[in-house]
Amino acid sequence: MRSKGLPGEASSGFTLVEVVLGLSILLCCTLALGLSLQAGAVAARGLREEQMLLARAQTFVDRISGQSFGNELEADPTASQIEEIFDGDSEAGNVSLNQLSRYPTIDGGWRFRLTDFPAPGEWKVCVDEDIDGNGFISGDLETGKRIFRVSVFFDDRLILRANRAKEVSL
Repeated sequence: MRSKGLPGEASSGFTLVEVVLGLSILLCCTLALGLSLQAGAVAARGLREEQMLLARAQTFVDRISGQSFGNELEADPTASQIEEIFDGDSEAGNVSLNQLSRYPTIDGGWRFRLTDFPAPGEWKVCVDEDIDGNGFISGDLETGKRIFRVSVFFDDRLILRANRAKEVSL
């Protein structure tokens, strides 16, 4: 037969309430840690995709900036010329900025999809003279045919924008 403890004597072990409370706190902490790790993974994936988009957009801008300025009397670019400047090889072709700036006028840019790009979506590259982006071509800078604005969009979201000025001739 066991003897009962004296009043005021400390008992050993945990009560059921203490165990349940401790497990509840541990569960909440584990859940919070798991959710923060998941949010971090989602943010990292988004940043990685954003970096891929920016790198490809920079490639497009570099290729376009390397092209000659051309003149307004040039013929419209062919489908093969357009494909050549936006494909993945090292040859950017011979299309000029004036050719890229004129057409297509309906949607404001050249739309295409890349089959080798990991993120599915539609690219749009716009070359225009609207330097300030207000929708009107006015003022000496915009009407002088000496500066083009190059904008690269992915799924209609602006990724990169740059200006390209005509070379100074002496």
